[in-house]
This record gives sequence, C-alpha cells and structure tokens, in this order.
Amino acid sequence: MPKGSQRLLTIRTQVAAGGDAASTLRMVGTLVPDPNASGRVQSSQPGRLEPSEQGFPILGQRVQRGQVLAFVTPTYSAAERGGLVQNAAELDAQLTILEARVRRLVALRGSVSEREISEAQAELAGARQRRAAIQPALSGREALVAPVSGVVSAVRGAVGQLVDSQVSVFDIVDPSRLWVEALAFDRQGIDNVTGATATLADGRSVELSFMGRGLTVRQQAVPVNFRVENPPADAPIGASVMVTLRTARSVRGVVLPADAVVRSAEGPPVVFEHVSAERFAPRQVRVQPLDGTRVVVTAGLEPGRRVVIQGANLIAQVR
Repeated sequence: MPKGSQRLLTIRTQVAAGGDAASTLRMVGTLVPDPNASGRVQSSQPGRLEPSEQGFPILGQRVQRGQVLAFVTPTYSAAERGGLVQNAAELDAQLTILEARVRRLVALRGSVSEREISEAQAELAGARQRRAAIQPALSGREALVAPVSGVVSAVRGAVGQLVDSQVSVFDIVDPSRLWVEALAFDRQGIDNVTGATATLADGRSVELSFMGRGLTVRQQAVPVNFRVENPPADAPIGASVMVTLRTARSVRGVVLPADAVVRSAEGPPVVFEHVSAERFAPRQVRVQPLDGTRVVVTAGLEPGRRVVIQGANLIAQVR
C-alpha cells in the first residue's frame, strides 16, 4: 500500500509488547433500570383514563415523585352502581337517625349517663366514616401518581381508554441509574471478579460494578447483576449488551486495541504486521477479549513486531 494511501486511510501502527493480562469471561446481558430507581404506574381498579391538569404524559417527559400523571374514573355495571347507591341511601338515613339521637341525648345531659352519650357519638362517627368511604366509589376518581422521580419510558394508555389492575399504564426509569442482568454459564469464573465492562450495540463501552449473583439457576446458568457506572444519557433500556468480566486469573500475551484484530476471508482472526514501509502481512492469531476496547493476543504474534492498530479493517479489504 503506497504511503499516500496509508495517510488517506489514517493507518496507525504500534510495536507489540508482551505482558500479563487478566483472564476474561464474556456473556450476553440486558440493560435494565435500577429496581430502586424505577417503577410502574398501575390502577388498583378497573376504570377509564382521564388526563391530569398538566395533560397526559408523553414519552421522554421527566416527572417527579408524587406527581399526578392521570386519573382513573371507576366503571361499574348497572347492578353494581345500583347496589352502591342503595348502600349510600341506607347510610344517609342511618346518619339522620343517629344525629337526632345524639342531639336528644346531649340535651338530656345529666338525666342520662355519659356512657350512653359517648356510645351514641361513637356510633355516629363510625357511620360517617362508612359514608365517607363509599363516596369515592360513587363520584370519585383514583389519581395515578409517579412512584419515583425519572423519565417516562413507556406509555400503554390513552385518554378515555379502559384499563384494569393488571395493566401497567406508565413505566418510569431514572436514566442515570441503570443495571445489567446477565447469565453466566461458567460458575467458577464469576467467583473472582475484579472488574467488568459492557459493550453497547453501537460500540461504546461502559464500566460495570459487580452487585451479586443469584442462587436459582436459569437456563442452566447463574444470573448475575451489575451496576452501570456513569451510563450514557441515551442508553437503550432493554437492549442486549456484551459483558466482559475480568477475573483474578492472568494470561500472558500481547495487549492490543480491539480494532487491530479483523476477520480474514477464511474466517480466523488476523492482525496485520507492518513488514516494510509499504507492505503489510496478515498474521493469524488467537485472541481473548480483555475489556470492551482491548484484546490480548495469546498466540500467533511475537512481541516486538509492529502491527496495525487503526485502519486494519480497511487494509483487509485491499485485493
């Protein structure tokens, strides 16, 4: 490849140096919200959705804990509403009788015992509480409030829609507090975890903190949880990520950027050695992932050789 072409393709090389690197373990994980900083908004009874004073929430809207997002007006059948109206009428009649009795007993204070007056007043207070409890079912509505502060990540309702207690109307997450759930098939490899990284679908890498492992096996694997350190603001929740665990075991080899290793036409991974000023030779290697941006070459490359660390994928396309 002429020098002019190398400059246009921004080819960069580096002298390979041998050393020890931490052994790694790779697994597929899922980006999920922190369980302590996320929540779902559901109705406790069937009803019809109504907007709040600020309107119906939209995706990406930031809300505060305790903020009213919508209202649910209960819906009843004719028989259920008739029973509620009948109970309310009976309680109203009972309240009228009890109030008259309390007034009569209070007017006769001294002629009747204080115990009888207290019992009548307690009975009246209980009837008023029962009447107050049944009033929301007749004309009230339930407020759907945000359980945590965060961003609305899912909306599963619309104004006027009928919902029940099984439907999650809104999902709220805090984008600054995310976790990764993964399944580890190598149970011994996760006993001595020294660090971890996650690689997103767009190639970005984020640091992880090991939180714990589960005792119940899922799909013949051990579930493990990680906390994402400084997650990006646009991290796609629910997307699959590649988790790389660094263990206490070490492996000897040459540490290179992940971009230095490309797939050859035959399939095995190769690196390009800078043999001379305008000549590059592919070298078939065996690699292990080190983190989201680096790999360790364990075979096929001797220390001291100059290899391409940037633009190797472009050189691989030259025929």
